[in-house]
Amino acid sequence: MNDGALIKRCGCTEPVTLPDGTTTTRQLGSECPKLRRSDGSWNARHGSWGFQIQIPGTRSTVRSHLRQFGHKTSDAAQDALDEVAGLLALADGADDPLTTRVEIADQIRPALAARTALPDADAIRRAVGRGLPVTTDPYTDQYLTGWIETRKDLRENTRRSYTQQIRTDLAPRFARIRLHRLTLIAVQKVFNEIEEEQQVIADQNAQRRTVLEESKAAWREHRTYDARRARALLKEMPPFRRTKGAATIQRYLSCLSSALEDARRTESLGENVAQFVRLTEATHHKPKLWTDERVEHWRQTGETPSPVMVWTAEQTNTFLARAKDEACGYPFVYYAAFKTIVLLGTRRGETCALPRANINYATGAVDITQQLVQYGWRAEIQYDTKSEDGQRTAMAPKTLLRTLAKLKKLQAEQKLAALEAGQDWTETGLVFTDDDGRPLHPSHLNDALADIAKQCDMPPVRVHDLRHGLATQARSADVEDSVLSGMLGHSSKWFTSAFYGDIADEVKLAASEKIANLFALDDEDD
Repeated sequence: MNDGALIKRCGCTEPVTLPDGTTTTRQLGSECPKLRRSDGSWNARHGSWGFQIQIPGTRSTVRSHLRQFGHKTSDAAQDALDEVAGLLALADGADDPLTTRVEIADQIRPALAARTALPDADAIRRAVGRGLPVTTDPYTDQYLTGWIETRKDLRENTRRSYTQQIRTDLAPRFARIRLHRLTLIAVQKVFNEIEEEQQVIADQNAQRRTVLEESKAAWREHRTYDARRARALLKEMPPFRRTKGAATIQRYLSCLSSALEDARRTESLGENVAQFVRLTEATHHKPKLWTDERVEHWRQTGETPSPVMVWTAEQTNTFLARAKDEACGYPFVYYAAFKTIVLLGTRRGETCALPRANINYATGAVDITQQLVQYGWRAEIQYDTKSEDGQRTAMAPKTLLRTLAKLKKLQAEQKLAALEAGQDWTETGLVFTDDDGRPLHPSHLNDALADIAKQCDMPPVRVHDLRHGLATQARSADVEDSVLSGMLGHSSKWFTSAFYGDIADEVKLAASEKIANLFALDDEDD
């Protein structure tokens, strides 16, 4: 093992022309000329310091490295390097120094990546002295970081979420607590703190919002002194931060519980204490109908009654009519996609990933078997649905089949024109595609929905709310919960009944009022 080296680098880039003539960029790293001043000394205002140390391993012929960057000074990087080197040196007293050094490095690596505390030197020294593996008593943060790196079986979105939750919240909060000493009281205390912090953040956001509004009003009213005083106060206040709702905190607990359950199964932990933690119950927002009164209130104030809002049948028809009109500015494929969601209740990802081969135009059967999942902006086909019950067969009405048949014809013409013009065409076999054959991106549906709704002066809904619209109309028409649950791919008819019960009654009430108005009866004078 060498003594390691200090390195200074930055994130600057420069353009590079590839052999095929395309241009890309490469990071300059330690070669950036701005890292040094004209006299050759280091520029303290540019770049950051880091270190790298090589470790001879026993598991392969390839040398492994430990490295970390982001230190402000060379002294800070040297201190971190010395601490790492000191931990690795503890392996010299082991019966098998090379294997032990690799085990120590395996504990150090996730701690460096997460920028959490390094393994405890005394614990490693005791394990080496007793001839025990050095990985038998990890800190909880080290275990969590290592655990997520090994869970390759998780869905990518789940793995991304768990990784972010561990890195930003769980690992820092459970640092320096030994895994085998983790108690229910300790875990409950951490989650109590998380919940309490959200109220503090909400209060600070409200205070900042008040001062910001005062600053804007002062500038508009030419009160220069008040405006400057408000601006100065804003600089001293915490920035706006997102709060975690009860559902988000529950997902953090689920992540921790999953990790601790794996530890229990491998006998690294006696009991999964996370399963006994009590949290504030999450509020599940049920859909509300955009009644005339609510629409009028929204137009006057811009406020929506609930995060989950549903259009009436008439409002949905108005939207679809505009989406079908070429004047809306969107291709026919968007109208066809929206109509599919409205009539089949498919999820956004299920719609974008619907294969043409899954549509039986003779019977109307549409097999829902896969979905298009977003990882950040990147979208990929996932060859299963959200849950096992999501694998289902929907029955398309004739009006939708005619729309999909027209779309299929238009896409065939579009493909032929592209190939004749020498343009690229990606054959995906999907129903809803862009003008080059690639899958329609889920976010593009969001943008199109918002824009077309705005053109119609319609109140806002999400793409997923179109699916709620189908469920609402079906439930108000007394479609059995078991049938509707199967149409939507829900795991339980009880969930379907509980979630859509209230809004179905709203639809019935609105219909009843309209019927009463037809007769123009008023008994107030009686």
